[in-house]
Amino acid sequence: MKILIFSDIHNSKKSFIKLQKYLKSNVVDLVIFCGDFTNSWDKDIDFVESIINYFKKNNTSFYAIPGNNDKQQVLDLLQDEDISLHMQYRKIQGYELFGIGGWANSDDYILKNIKPYQINPRTIFVTHIPPKFQTLDNFKVLPQLHIYGHKHKDTRIQTIRGCVFVQVPSIMNSKAAVIELPLKIVYYIDI
Repeated sequence: MKILIFSDIHNSKKSFIKLQKYLKSNVVDLVIFCGDFTNSWDKDIDFVESIINYFKKNNTSFYAIPGNNDKQQVLDLLQDEDISLHMQYRKIQGYELFGIGGWANSDDYILKNIKPYQINPRTIFVTHIPPKFQTLDNFKVLPQLHIYGHKHKDTRIQTIRGCVFVQVPSIMNSKAAVIELPLKIVYYIDI
């Protein structure tokens, strides 16, 4: 399975046009967005709707979480469209997706909220805020992948106890990530 991951688009129509051009010439099985469709001052969600409609029109599997700048109405829209990963557990092509959006960056908060969902080695865990790597010992079992955004220019691919952690830079910097499963091949692409 080939997964395209992007993050932090912040209402950038220019970045969305670049993403569409990439997807016209590259086949992916799944697209995941790691949060921040909008900016904190944005009042409407027309841009978010246009992204969702693009993926629906092109029959592309698309799931997302809200970021720290996205208001409640963004989460409501994602839930209404049945594409939210925020506190949602999904099975796709034998893989399990689960996400926590917004400001959730405390490992204690994450552990408390994922308890009923049983993170396991087949899970692809999606958050907006990066994990606190110094407290990974709190996790009895790590997912196979933890993908996250928020830090616009940073990139990081690191494997700890079998889990591949992937920092996805902002698509406004013309970058995204691709993950190929089951081999866990991860690389960054220019959009």
